[in-house]
Amino acid sequence: MTTPGTGTPQPAAPQSAAPQPTPPPLTGRLHPLSWVLVLPKAFGEILSAAIPVILVPLFSDRSLERKLIIIGVVAAALGVLFLLIVAYYAVVKRNFRYELHDDELVIREGVFTKKVRHVPFTRIQAINARRGLLHRLFGLTELVLESASGGAPEARLQALDEGTSAQLSALLRRRIGEASASPAMATTSSSGSAVAADHRTLLRLPVPELLLHGFVSNRGWFVLLLLFGYASQSTELLKRLPLPAGLEDVLKDGVEQGSAIAPGLLLGALLLLFVVFSLVLRLLSMVYSVVTLHGFTLTRSGEMLRAQHGLLTRMQVAARIPQLQRLTLQQTWLHRLVDRCRIDVVSVGGELVGDPDGGKALRFDCLAPITTPEEAAVLLRGCVPGLDLAALEWKPLHPVARLRRWMLSASVITPIAASLAVLAWALMDAPQTPLAWLVGAWLVALVLAAWHAQAWAASAAYGTGNGLVAWRSGVLSKTTVLVFEERTQCTVVAASPRDRRDDTRGLRIDIQSSIFDWGMRIPYLPRMDAEALNLRFWRP
Repeated sequence: MTTPGTGTPQPAAPQSAAPQPTPPPLTGRLHPLSWVLVLPKAFGEILSAAIPVILVPLFSDRSLERKLIIIGVVAAALGVLFLLIVAYYAVVKRNFRYELHDDELVIREGVFTKKVRHVPFTRIQAINARRGLLHRLFGLTELVLESASGGAPEARLQALDEGTSAQLSALLRRRIGEASASPAMATTSSSGSAVAADHRTLLRLPVPELLLHGFVSNRGWFVLLLLFGYASQSTELLKRLPLPAGLEDVLKDGVEQGSAIAPGLLLGALLLLFVVFSLVLRLLSMVYSVVTLHGFTLTRSGEMLRAQHGLLTRMQVAARIPQLQRLTLQQTWLHRLVDRCRIDVVSVGGELVGDPDGGKALRFDCLAPITTPEEAAVLLRGCVPGLDLAALEWKPLHPVARLRRWMLSASVITPIAASLAVLAWALMDAPQTPLAWLVGAWLVALVLAAWHAQAWAASAAYGTGNGLVAWRSGVLSKTTVLVFEERTQCTVVAASPRDRRDDTRGLRIDIQSSIFDWGMRIPYLPRMDAEALNLRFWRP
């Protein structure tokens, strides 16, 4: 190329570089055996409908041949329905696709109604994993992507093989870190060796500790309620079952013989029955703890906390330390008896549970199901550097707190005692003796309530320090709640007419993840202390 009139050659203009093509997104489907996971649900639905339909003709007055024909027809129809349900779910799982883009995860699903869901990586706060019995049998894993908003998970990948699950989890964590990391965080997380060096196990619970957890937590009531709920839904079935002949007469004879037993012996027998029942509940609770918390391991990698546990269904839940909204240190009287405690946490979205797809919500809600107070102090310092509960600036409640607490208990005890007295006067021919016992019990209850109020007011206190507010209370069972000042949503200084008369206030603190109740309630504060404490949350 030359300049006109001079003939001097000029360099050619540089050509602009061709734009690099955008790499295609990483796509994938669920495992081909994902439909197997719906078999228990489909079988349960069919079985719940089949048992009454089959048992009704079975216990009818029809001939045996007619009974067998009816049962065969019903079983064949239910079998066809079962196959149709399984086939439908197999098509649903087959149409499920995911696409991993640079800044979002796209979910495509649906058979007749197509759905496309876009999940930005900035919304994903935790990647949890769940492996039930069928998952482990076929080498599958369920990934659940949780967000800060709580409620239903952002995405649920219900059946991935172990290799794909591990690769996808690592890739998602890297993409999420790139999308949401600040410059300060990037320097920490850019070096994989630094994160790997920080990876350590914080807590591991052996089986004896799990048995102890089951004993002190008494989850046997939960197991019993599950059995009762199942039985209550089968009343029609129970009515159809044939009872042994003469059972009603046997029960009547037992009641008559029981009424003839001496009161002391009868009371002893009832006490023994109560002890046996309590031991059975404790044994159920211990079994439940071993099954649900087997292999509990709490690890930390950088600022990420991960807990995995479960014997039959293996779960892995995670949360970032900056997501923790509230820490609760609990000690029931049984915990104190064996020198143990429990640490519960509420993370971002932790209490906003509920999955419209019917899946089990996976939440990081427990830092330590059971641990010693010394280990609990170490775990709390891992979440709040430099935290020492004993060194916090603890302040007592208003002196009127013990009277207010006693009046609250008396307002419950007195109406109950009065109602029982009215019933005794109306239903008994000689109510003087029962009324005397009721008055005595009422006075004893008021005295015990006064002792409890005095002890509660003496132990209750609030403290500040390390960027958090702490509240402790309890007499036989102790509870300490920690709320971070910078993670508070709102505060309310409440003053009832009695508060205004006593110059006290109640402080209510709301956190992001609590919708059913306040994150913290501190009653009976001196007015000046309540206002000063409230200002800590809103100072510039």
